[in-house]
Amino acid sequence: MNKCPYCKRPNPDSATACKTCGMPLNPHEATRPKTIHINSGDLPGTQPRWGKAYLVGDLRLRLYAPETGDAIEVNFQRYETAVLGRLTPDTGPLATVDLAAFDAGMLGVSRQHARLQLEKHTVYLTDLDSTNATYLNGHRLSPNHPIIVRDGDELRLGDLRLVVTFVQSSERPPA
Repeated sequence: MNKCPYCKRPNPDSATACKTCGMPLNPHEATRPKTIHINSGDLPGTQPRWGKAYLVGDLRLRLYAPETGDAIEVNFQRYETAVLGRLTPDTGPLATVDLAAFDAGMLGVSRQHARLQLEKHTVYLTDLDSTNATYLNGHRLSPNHPIIVRDGDELRLGDLRLVVTFVQSSERPPA
């Protein structure tokens, strides 16, 4: 008779698992294939995929429109929170970053579409319950739920595509 190390019930000598509790009778004996140990340095793609998340020093956040080559800088020294949208003569200044020069009205950008907020050197993006949604790297944001923005991320406000870049204040947008 073989005694189960878990429930202490007797089992026949030929049994490999306890008839009562189902546990292996010899836990030190390999009953299943072992997990292969992989050195993380051997894995492809272990280099960071994301850009930096901290906006520190003299770095500035620039929104670059790849289709037109236009760019606009977000001045966090002037505003802690930057509302992205389009200004219209009849509504007054609802947005602190006017995207009208990017054909925002034709591309479905709301007057108050999304908010960029700098908090402890980290930039957060929040959709302001816009009509045509805000996307970060192809993923639709839930309204009023802030998410971290990184250097190189792609924003889409309605159909307006913008690339976030953290640049030195003297740098030009990418060609």
